[in-house]
Amino acid sequence: MELANRATFTKKDGSLRTIVFYNIDQLPLTMIAEKLKGTGTQRKLADGSRLVYDLVVREFRIFNESTVIGQIEQVSLDTLFDGGYIL
Repeated sequence: MELANRATFTKKDGSLRTIVFYNIDQLPLTMIAEKLKGTGTQRKLADGSRLVYDLVVREFRIFNESTVIGQIEQVSLDTLFDGGYIL
């Protein structure tokens, strides 16, 4: 059973969004090397923010934990997929 994370948070425009994501340490190193481009300098993230991989839009996102409504929960991907797409 593959586990991901799910959280509902407040976006900058005030609307709510639910994100299903992997933490970076859950991704294969080859995927990280392939998807992330840069100058080799490390980006400074704001306190409470971290880089995650959004499984719905299939892109990396900066996730600000201070805007989470409720708790970040672990969820089984088996329960989230229908026809190859996340519900």
